[in-house]
Formats: sequence, structure tokens, C-alpha cells
Amino acid sequence: MNQETDSVEARDWPGRHPDSFTAALLRGPTPAAAIVEKLFNKVPLAQLESWAQKHTTEKDLVVLEASGNSFQIARTLTKIGRRSKVLESCHLGKLKEAHANNDKISAVRIGKAYLAGTAKEVWVPDALTQERRDWFHAHRKAVKRATQVRNRLKSFLSDNGVRLATGTRLAQDTAKVQEQTSPGPASGHLVSGRLSKSYYWNCNMPTNNAITGAV
Repeated sequence: MNQETDSVEARDWPGRHPDSFTAALLRGPTPAAAIVEKLFNKVPLAQLESWAQKHTTEKDLVVLEASGNSFQIARTLTKIGRRSKVLESCHLGKLKEAHANNDKISAVRIGKAYLAGTAKEVWVPDALTQERRDWFHAHRKAVKRATQVRNRLKSFLSDNGVRLATGTRLAQDTAKVQEQTSPGPASGHLVSGRLSKSYYWNCNMPTNNAITGAV
């Protein structure tokens, strides 16, 4: 909040509306004294910069609840000379559960929660830190997904009476999968299939039937 103007621009970024936002312009030093001067409902996100330049000043403070694109929104506002803070969503979420809720109500509530001093600010990472975070989370998700798929495949094979030897690999490069698409040795048939866009599996099954498919 800017002390000269006592103005807070509270913005709600609900996950169900990733292409738009709802904003409320509040003016006042406390939640009780705050006056809602104007509400903006479902403004296209593509108009963020032009909207902020038209309806806010450099003295105003924009507060928004942490969500998937909050950091990018904050960086965009900083780029055009607007101050912003991202507020931790856990506390704000509890307020939603305790009161009636829609986009307009949420926008006003975010501003009043900030004025009350009960909302915690979230650090907005710089571009390099954000990139490292994205790579780290992408790697964790890939590892988790690969483990899930491997376990499902092992469960499927076990349900069909196939017990894999210790150390049997269930994933390998696409090129190797393509090279081994010919029938396997006499002791069994090649089992190959696509698990996902990134993970492949194949192994020789000691059975008399070939199994192929995509999971």
C-alpha cells in the first residue's frame, strides 16, 4: 500500500480462468476503512499491460494471490513500472472456505487481507532462479512419472505370470527399441511398447505369445 495514496489494487487470479483476471481497486489504511472504488471482472490477460497503465499509477500497489502464473504477472507489472506483491495462498484459501466466494469477492478479500497484515508475502524469484526451479520440478515430475509407469508395467506382467529377472531394464532409447522390433530369440518373444512420449520399454518374455501395445 502506498502511504501517499492509500491505494491497493487487489487482483484475483483463479485457476479456472487462466486467460482472464478480476481486479478490485481499494483505497484506505485498514480493512474497515477501505473503500472499493471500482471492480474489473474477467479482463483478458492479454490486456494486462495496457489495463495496468490505464487504471493504476506508479504509487499504487498491486497484490495478487500466488498461483501458477503469479510470478510472471508480477514481472510483467515490474517491467511497466508498477509495484506488486504476491501473497501466500494458504491463508487466503482458508478465508475463501470461511466466506461466500466468487471472483469479485476474492479480489476484494485479497486486498483487505493485505491491509489487515495477516497475508504473508511470497518472494518472486528472478528469471535465472525461476528457470532453475522449472528444470528441477520438470526433472522430479519426469522421475515420478517414469517410476509410476515402470511399476504399472511390472504389475501388468506379474498379473500375467511374467516374473522379470533382477536388473532387467524396462526403458531404453527409441533408436534401440526400433532396432529390436524383429522377433526375439527362440526362448520367447520381444515385448515392446510405448509408455509415454518419453519412456519406452522392452524385454524378452519367456512366454509363447507376443504382447505389444501402448500404455
